[in-house]
Formats: sequence, structure tokens, C-alpha cells
Amino acid sequence: MNLRRNLLRAVRLTLVVIATLLIVPGAVVRPAAISLHAVESAKGVDFSDGTLWVLVLGADSAGLTDAIQLVGIDAASSSAVALGIPRDTWLDIPGVGQARINRAYRDSGDDPAVVADVVADLTGISPDLVLHLDSDGFLDLLGTLGPVDVRTPEEFTNEGVHVKEGLNTFNPTEALAYVDYRVGLERSDFDRSANHQRLMKGALTALRAQEDGVGFMEAATLTALASLETDLGPDEMYRLAQFVTMVDPQLVDTCVITGRFETVPGSGAEVVIVEEAFAQQIGADAEDDFRLEDGCPDDTG
Repeated sequence: MNLRRNLLRAVRLTLVVIATLLIVPGAVVRPAAISLHAVESAKGVDFSDGTLWVLVLGADSAGLTDAIQLVGIDAASSSAVALGIPRDTWLDIPGVGQARINRAYRDSGDDPAVVADVVADLTGISPDLVLHLDSDGFLDLLGTLGPVDVRTPEEFTNEGVHVKEGLNTFNPTEALAYVDYRVGLERSDFDRSANHQRLMKGALTALRAQEDGVGFMEAATLTALASLETDLGPDEMYRLAQFVTMVDPQLVDTCVITGRFETVPGSGAEVVIVEEAFAQQIGADAEDDFRLEDGCPDDTG
């Protein structure tokens, strides 16, 4: 009975912790859904080297993944790194051709392997897991955390929510307005992806502060399990919980893979062109020790 109870708690904790790594833009009208899949499910997830890479995707109402974060965890050092990929990054997507990266998951028939391969080609890092979450599910999960503190460098107002420069305390609705905003930001989607990462760290801090609170995990579990789809087994979920709960928010490095804005001939659509060597450089730095020893370079100049 104790083993079963401990395993259930591990599954609960895994869902909540890993969901806080996701910042989802835009409200949706379809039912909330959370999916968590191994990229190569036939081989399972290999935790033996003490590291893990999770590709976290947040979808809008059209199924486009406008929030894309590649998160690496090193259990031994309790450190993590998050690489943000702007939604308008223009890449070759199998079965689609040249297109924005936010189409990769939806246009592949929700195949996690396709978007994982696209991200691997861009960064040089192959994700172990793909987490996909609708914003309704994220709002519910974020609601279990209570207020989330976020420090942000820019002041703006979106959907009636005023975000001030410096420290802000957000409820779920305010947090969604925060991460959804991009039009007035100095660097548009580059800055929005950075805001996703700021909220991610704030949510992780809030989670660690109350994960042992009475009723907290139970409330989060009821929300998460109602819409979870996964191919991970109980042992893998338990190991995943061990990994994610070790992360110290103070040891999370973040970087957005930037590029130059260009207009696609014939369509007028503005996209982001990332230099392959630039993206591979950031990926290699992150993969080396799950820290950004060289800082976060900016290729927009």
C-alpha cells in the first residue's frame, strides 16, 4: 500500500512540476489536454546518465504551438537550461516543406517525433520527451499554485492586465495575459519567449514552496490526470518525478534562439531566419553541462 501511495504521489508531482515548465500563449476553446510522450517509446526513456531533455509545447486554438521551450535537466547538479524557440522560426518541416516551426506538431498529425526531429536539427539536441499542453489545462494547473511572482523588464498592458517593470504577482488569468503579449514588445516574439521563461521560473519557485502543503498535490492531480495522455510507464513517471523536483530555480539558465526577421517572397509573411551555426553553438553550450557558460548570445544584430 505504501509503495502504491508513493508511486501515485510521484506521478502527481511529475505532472505538476513538468507542466510548470510550459508557458502557453492564447486562450483556447477546445477541451484541455495534456500529452507526454517519449520520442522513441519503443526504447523507453533512458535516465541512466542523470540527464533529461524535454521539449515543451503550448498550443493555441488553431493547434499551432506558439510556445516552444527545450528544457534540459541535470539531476546531479540540480541545474536546468531552457532554450526558447520563436514560433515564427522558418525551417524545413518533414511532410510540410518550408514553414514556421509552430506548424510542425499540428501538421504532422500531432506526431511528437516530427517536431522533436525539427528541434534536434536546429539545436543539435535530441529531446527525450515531448510535453504538449492546451492553455485551458495550463490555467487549471497554474491555479493550483496560487500567486506566481515574476520579474519583467518591460511595462505593458494586455487584456486589461497591467504589467509593470520589476516584480509582478500574477494569478492564472493575469499570467496568461502576460505570456500572450508580443505586439508592443521591443523584440516581439523574442521577448515573448523570454517572458515565457520568466514565468516558468516563477511557477517552479511557487511549486517548490508548497509541494508538501496539505491538499496541494491532490488538487493538482485531479486537474492533471483528467486529461493526461502518456506512453510512459509507472517506473518512468517515478524517475521523471525524481529528476524534475531536483531542479533549483536559481540554477535555471535561459536563452532565446534569435535570428533576423525576413519577409517570405510572394506571401508577405514575416518569419525568423536563424543561422544554423548560431543555433548549434547555443545548443552545444547548453548540452555540455546544462548551463550557459558563454551566456546567451544575440544574433539579431
